[in-house]
Amino acid sequence: DTLKSLYAHLQLMLEHDTGDLFVRAQQSDYHYIAGSVGQLLRLANVDIAGKGYIMHRYVEANSGRLYAKGVSLQTTPRVIRQAALHGLYEYDFENCHYSIFSQMAASYGFEAKGIAHYLENKKAVREQLARDVGITLDQVKMCLLAIMYGARANTWHENAIPYEISGPIATILYAHPLFQSIADDIKEGRRVILARYPTRRTTLLNAMGKKIKKDEKPERRLAHLLQGIEAQALRAVIELIPDDVLLLMHDGFVTNREVDTRLMERAVTEATG
Repeated sequence: DTLKSLYAHLQLMLEHDTGDLFVRAQQSDYHYIAGSVGQLLRLANVDIAGKGYIMHRYVEANSGRLYAKGVSLQTTPRVIRQAALHGLYEYDFENCHYSIFSQMAASYGFEAKGIAHYLENKKAVREQLARDVGITLDQVKMCLLAIMYGARANTWHENAIPYEISGPIATILYAHPLFQSIADDIKEGRRVILARYPTRRTTLLNAMGKKIKKDEKPERRLAHLLQGIEAQALRAVIELIPDDVLLLMHDGFVTNREVDTRLMERAVTEATG
């Protein structure tokens, strides 16, 4: 019902042309979201999964991550997911990739102080970066995730960070002490982890037993390791409460009832160490 209400609201927005340039600039977004909602509503009215349900089929990626195929709630814009899952419960592993990186680096003897500060003061760090650099909180999150996965700290317009926030603003971000300390930790932590992580002759295996070649770029090898632990953590939850999980995200899940997070944490700890 909430998804239908969102669809009706979007249709009104599209039909109501005020002549306002700012409203017109958002029309393409409204069209895209309305189209996605329409597809989901049609899927929720077929007999495959039952009325009101959308069947999801997941495919395991090379890292062990589970990706939903086709039209899904896993990849749909957040506003749609919030409407479709209204009344359900969404959980995620807090700061998943940074937490895994920090713990993995520590296990090999590297203390990532900049990242530790970020993990302990996540909200304050994001807000300060957004305020000092002049970007949104969502853009801060994107940039922090991009640098973790190997985005280059340069201003070439096609690279991930300058593409998102522009070259001049990227220059300001790179020079910010908070961002600089995190980027330095990632660079050195990646070097330590990859130097000490057990390897085979030509490959290394992540926590899901998935291979990657030793001659792949360091950024790709680290991502493979992080995503393997992320997938292992999610698998532990699925095995613990298989009847309660309705939707899988990459670093979280949605359930039909409130679940005991302490049990989830215990299961993840046992699975991942």
